Amino acid sequence: MTALALIPATIIHEGPLWTIAVNRNQNLLGKTMLVLNRPCTSVVEVTSEEWMVLHDRLRVLVPTLTALFRPDQFNLAFLMNQDAHVHLHIIPAYAAFREWNGLLGVPGSAIELSARRTSSRGKAASRDRLCVVAVITRGRRS
Repeated sequence: MTALALIPATIIHEGPLWTIAVNRNQNLLGKTMLVLNRPCTSVVEVTSEEWMVLHDRLRVLVPTLTALFRPDQFNLAFLMNQDAHVHLHIIPAYAAFREWNGLLGVPGSAIELSARRTSSRGKAASRDRLCVVAVITRGRRS
């Protein structure tokens, strides 16, 4: 269990040091996080062992996301603006639109995506999409 509160349905894998979770914000299809399990508010305090395991998890996660969503590139960032806990964002980048199981991967901004993902079901549709990504990804993990 991580020190950062995660929605249980978003958790893909819980390891002894890091937890892989689908990001609640799916403004870019396949956006994922690696969350350090122990309480830690500074990246410079990550231990050597934690760095090694983080690298190992990335070597599994990035090819998996590539196989599923075919992004053109990945951006990796420790963004702790809202959650003061060490977690790495794995953010697929798309040069062109992608459709995957009825979900839309969009280049550009979240504003661009929000107009396309609005449906008659509103917020429920966004939650459903997040659950689909979590379920499908769980079935593909090693």
